[in-house]
Amino acid sequence: DGINVLTVQMPVFLMTKFLGEAVVGQYNQTQRVLASPASVIGSAFSDVFRQRASEEFRRTGSCRRLWLRTAKRLAMVSIPIFGIVALFGPDLFAFVLGARWRQSGEFAQLLTPYFLMQFTASPLSRTLYIAERQREDLFWQIGLFIVVGGALFAFGRSGNAHQTVLAFSLAYAAMYAIYLAMSFKFSEDAAMVARLSKERADLQA
Repeated sequence: DGINVLTVQMPVFLMTKFLGEAVVGQYNQTQRVLASPASVIGSAFSDVFRQRASEEFRRTGSCRRLWLRTAKRLAMVSIPIFGIVALFGPDLFAFVLGARWRQSGEFAQLLTPYFLMQFTASPLSRTLYIAERQREDLFWQIGLFIVVGGALFAFGRSGNAHQTVLAFSLAYAAMYAIYLAMSFKFSEDAAMVARLSKERADLQA
């Protein structure tokens, strides 16, 4: 949890240091507009997935089919929404919020990979806890802190806000892609599946 808090707070700290408060204000506006609604929708998916996946994993040793169905539904929701943001972000922000927030819309375009992958990966992240893979989750959290922090530090020093935001977005998206692969892998415990299948066969014999 401590590493997660540091990772969440790090972008604002480093962007303020390298890019200034005006840029951070635009970045924060992007987060307010996109992150909050995405979090509400994602939480609904997460609650349903956690309950059903826990039951399936406990019963069969696998929740892979549910994982795949949930991933497909998340993609069907997120791709159109963030696709629109990627295409029309600056104009949408300027129209709805006013011309002074156009840069927030530009940041929204650059952050599309991050938001898209976060929206898809976060609900499915419950898989690692269901499969009792907290150690692997901790390693990923440490890797996320290093990769995202490195991207912000490397590009932030240039003073180019758009390059820095894009580097942050791509670094996060890449780490979320790894997390998706991890959660898919751990959505099925082959040894547990075999053991439960044998127990059912023994009961039927």
